[in-house]
Amino acid sequence: MNTYFAHPQNNSCTFYLCYPEYALKSRIVPNLRKSQSRKKRHVVAWIREAIGLTQSEFAHLIGASRDTIQSIELVRLTLSERFAYKIAEETGISPRWLLANKLGNPPPDPERIRQQYEDAQAGRWKGISKSHLLPRAIFFRLYAFYRAMISEVGYSGFRSAGGIKLLEKFCHDLIMLIPDKRRRKIVYRDAREIATDSRKLYDLVFEDSRELQRNFRESQREKRP
Repeated sequence: MNTYFAHPQNNSCTFYLCYPEYALKSRIVPNLRKSQSRKKRHVVAWIREAIGLTQSEFAHLIGASRDTIQSIELVRLTLSERFAYKIAEETGISPRWLLANKLGNPPPDPERIRQQYEDAQAGRWKGISKSHLLPRAIFFRLYAFYRAMISEVGYSGFRSAGGIKLLEKFCHDLIMLIPDKRRRKIVYRDAREIATDSRKLYDLVFEDSRELQRNFRESQREKRP
């Protein structure tokens, strides 16, 4: 199955020792030769041109400015997850493929890209730009219970009651939800890198919190008569 198309069906942990076999063993580096043009342009530019839109039209499509689109295409600005999922909703292109920014050789079939775009405009992927936040919203709700419990029993009480082991098991079980072993190793490696770097970790938490707040405000505005 091609990885650059979205699938309509699919709407850090400091306890890294819970999965030590993934800590240092695997570092898979794709062997992909890039031309000078690919280094200079993001795959977003290729998708936009394949569906026949100007930068201004594409910007309007996803709710961004033309300057933002131009900066992303020239790789002066990192494509955000929010815009990647918005592009996915409007074009049918996989957000993970967009974020990876690897066009591939051969590149995706332009005719198929245009068909995906037409399907997306008919509403096939409507809601995907918000649905990916749902698991994070659920986790933040669980955090409220976790925080209340820690406030009640304190760290020493949490540790003596087996709380650390509980979180280690939780981390392990989450990783095991990924069926493909190769992908599991890659995801674990990337998550561990963030989990053991306080700056990256708190930046990620802040970004997720900001996205959830933005999504909440937009949902409230949509409910207003």
